[in-house]
Amino acid sequence: MMNKGYICVVQNTKTTNYLKLAYALALSIKNTQSDVNRLSIVTDIKRMPKKYRAVFDQVIPIKTDRAKDSEWKLHNIVDLYDYTPYDE
Repeated sequence: MMNKGYICVVQNTKTTNYLKLAYALALSIKNTQSDVNRLSIVTDIKRMPKKYRAVFDQVIPIKTDRAKDSEWKLHNIVDLYDYTPYDE
């Protein structure tokens, strides 16, 4: 059986709290998905509230922040396959 789960790369910007949105997404997945409900998040761990950490199976630190000088944080998506603990 394959190891299945959801993973997202999340970083806040000056205008948007993406960690809060990822937390809401995780709660929704945990409450609605019966086949696959494992969740991992890749983020800046130091800025993540403990309450949010509890809903994720794994909190993975961003190793190299490709978006540190950018307000548009999609640069780190390219490393998603390196971060994922899942086969599918």
